[in-house]
This record gives sequence, structure tokens and C-alpha cells, in this order.
Amino acid sequence: MPSRKSFGKNERGLKSIMNDIYLISLIWVVIGAVVVYFVDKRAYQEGLMDAVLMHYRGELTYKGYYDDSGEEMVEIEVNKGAK
Repeated sequence: MPSRKSFGKNERGLKSIMNDIYLISLIWVVIGAVVVYFVDKRAYQEGLMDAVLMHYRGELTYKGYYDDSGEEMVEIEVNKGAK
């Protein structure tokens, strides 16, 4: 009858399996972070372009002021179809 140790030589240990799970999880987190970065970057660029065009057309008005704690704030108002 073979000893218990001989069965364990060909089988992967639990620690090795957990390391694989951690590695796969890390890879998915990195992929997700890259996707979020590029989607947000594109959305920011499109939003900035929309704001510039709305300002040019007179649909976007804003005024700066200081709140009660002295922080500089901006109040933005969107008037669709101003021109």
C-alpha cells in the first residue's frame, strides 16, 4: 500500500491553488481599472467639449462666489436654447 506522501507529490497544494486564485483576481482588478480609466477619460473629454460649446452658444452661464467658510465656489446654470 502506498504511503500518504506519495499521493501528495502529484497533487497541487491548497496554498498553490489560493495563490492562483489571488493572481487571477489581481489580473481582473487591473483589467477593470484600465477599462474604467479609459472610459472616464473619454467621458471627461466629451463633457469638457460640451461645456465649451454651451458657453460659446450662450447656454452656459456661471458666476464665482465665496461660501461661508471662505472656499471659492462656482454656480453654473444651463439655459438650453438661449440663442
